[in-house]
Amino acid sequence: MKRTLTIGLIISATLRTGCKTMQMDGNYIGQKSGGLIHYPHEEFGATRQLERWYGWEWGKTSSAYPPGSPEYNRLRKLEIERLASMGLDPMGRPLRD
Repeated sequence: MKRTLTIGLIISATLRTGCKTMQMDGNYIGQKSGGLIHYPHEEFGATRQLERWYGWEWGKTSSAYPPGSPEYNRLRKLEIERLASMGLDPMGRPLRD
């Protein structure tokens, strides 16, 4: 019991000291040179990128309608045509030759 406690204290002390002496150099772009640059994310960029790249709009695509409905079929056909013009299959993956 006393030996287990001693070993636990030694391990705890080693881990605590090791974490304090660790240097964080090189973990961030430009940290070593002092030229650390922050590139903020665009607000709602994940949703806006779809519109910029693929012309996809929230609530105005086939996914806004139940599959099989006339509006779904019409919009899905337009989406597939748009993707094909960009060299992509209906799932947005590059077409293989």
